[in-house]
Amino acid sequence: MVQVRPRFHRHLEERCLHHRDMGFYVGDADADAERQPRFEKLTTHLMPLFEQLREESLRSFSWEMGTCVPPQILSHRGYINNKQSSIETISLITGGTCPISTDGENPIDLSAFRSLRDTWTGLQSSEEFDALSRALKNNSEHLRELRLDFANWSEEDWDEDGFGNSLASQVLKLSAGQFEMFPALETLSLSAISLENAEKAYALNFSGLSSLTLRYCSGSEEFLTAVIDSGQTIRLSSLEVVCSPSDIDIDMCGTLSMFLGAFQGLKNLFVSLPRPVETLDFWRTITQHKSTLTRFVCHQRTVNLDDNSSRFEEEEDLLDLSLLPEDITELNQSGSHHSFAALSLECFGLGCTHYRLKPILAPFTTTQTLKILHIRKSGPDMEGPMGRRGEIYSSIGAWIPTMAL
Repeated sequence: MVQVRPRFHRHLEERCLHHRDMGFYVGDADADAERQPRFEKLTTHLMPLFEQLREESLRSFSWEMGTCVPPQILSHRGYINNKQSSIETISLITGGTCPISTDGENPIDLSAFRSLRDTWTGLQSSEEFDALSRALKNNSEHLRELRLDFANWSEEDWDEDGFGNSLASQVLKLSAGQFEMFPALETLSLSAISLENAEKAYALNFSGLSSLTLRYCSGSEEFLTAVIDSGQTIRLSSLEVVCSPSDIDIDMCGTLSMFLGAFQGLKNLFVSLPRPVETLDFWRTITQHKSTLTRFVCHQRTVNLDDNSSRFEEEEDLLDLSLLPEDITELNQSGSHHSFAALSLECFGLGCTHYRLKPILAPFTTTQTLKILHIRKSGPDMEGPMGRRGEIYSSIGAWIPTMAL
C-alpha cells in the first residue's frame, strides 16, 4: 500500500502546489525560472518511492492531498498505469479547483485497471468524470465498493448545457435500458452527487448492497422511492442519510419511513434530517428492525430564521429534535409503548440537549443493552455548552449503569 497524505491545518482552499507557482505555468516574466516549481519538486521526491516497488505488487494507492495527482504517477503514461495495473483499490482526494487540472492537460487515467474498488473525492472537471466513468465500466462486473464524494460542487461554475454531478448522466453514462451495471456491489457511498433521474436506480443491483450512504445528494428522496418501486429485495445492514438543512421542501422523513418499512435486518441507522420532522412517527418506523438494530444516530439541522439572532440565516443544530411538549408528554407516559421499548440498542447518538434525554432514554433503564451514548453537536455549533458532563451524568448516568458517555 502507498498512501500520500498532507499535513494541512490552515490551507483548506487552493491547496494545490500549482497555485503557489502559477506564474511559472502561465509564462509570467517575473517568475523565478531558476527555481524548480513546488509541484514538480514534490513529484521528484515521490517517484523514487514508486520505482522501488516490485512490478504488479501494489494493491492499494491512496492520494489524500486535495491536489492534482502528478501525471508521472497516474496519467496514461504514469507509473501506476504501466507498472501496477493489477491494483485493486484507489482512493483519490483531488480537490479539483486547480486551473492546471481543469485545462485538460495530463488528465488522470484509470482505464488500465481491471480489478478496482473506487474512491474519489473532489472531482471537478469533465476529464476527471470521463476517467471515472471508464474505470467504472471496466470494473463494473466485479466492483464491490464504490465511494464518491463530489465536495463543494455547488460552488463551482459550470456551463448551461446540463453538465453537472449527476450519477446517471455524468458518472455512469447510462444508456436507455441499461440495467444492473454493478452486480457484485456491496457498499455504495455517495456525497454531494445528484440522484435525479431516479429510474436509473434500476441500474444498481440493489439486492446485493449491504451498506448505503447518501450525504447531501439531491434527488435522494426520489432515488429511495425508485428502489422500492423496482421490486428488488433490500438486504441493507447499514444505512446513512444526511440531508441539507435547507432541504425543507422535501419529505425525506416520510420517504425514509416508507423505505425502512420495506425490509428488515438493518443493524446500523444514521440520519441527519432538516426540520420540520415528525420525530415520534419516524422513531416508530424503526421498530421494523427491532430484532437487529444495534446502532442508531439521530441528528437534525435547520436554518436560523430569527432575524434578531446573531446567526440569522446560518445553519445550526436543532437540539429539541422537533419534539413538541405533547411529544415529551407522550414519551413520559408511553411505558411499554415507547418508541424505543422494543429496541436493543448498544450505541445511541443524539443531537439533543441533555434535559430532553431522560424521557427519550427511559426504556434503556430496564433493557440494560445501551453501552455508548453519544451526545452530539456539530462543529460550527460548538460555541455554546450542550451541558456539562456532570449535569448529564446526574440526569441519566445513575439510571443506565451499563452506559458510557
